Amino acid sequence: MKQSGFRLKLTAVFQEPPEGGYTCGFEELPDVFSEIETIKEAKANLLDALKLVLA
Repeated sequence: MKQSGFRLKLTAVFQEPPEGGYTCGFEELPDVFSEIETIKEAKANLLDALKLVLA
């Protein structure tokens, strides 16, 4: 069975606000964002948020 798919290229932006932690989101999808304590968690949360939006 051949799978059809598509490629999606997005720009992820990670910022460290003065109060600590990280905020992150995609330039192309302003409604997909996350706020978390570590960069590792930020990346995982952002991917989860994207999956929810695409579902």
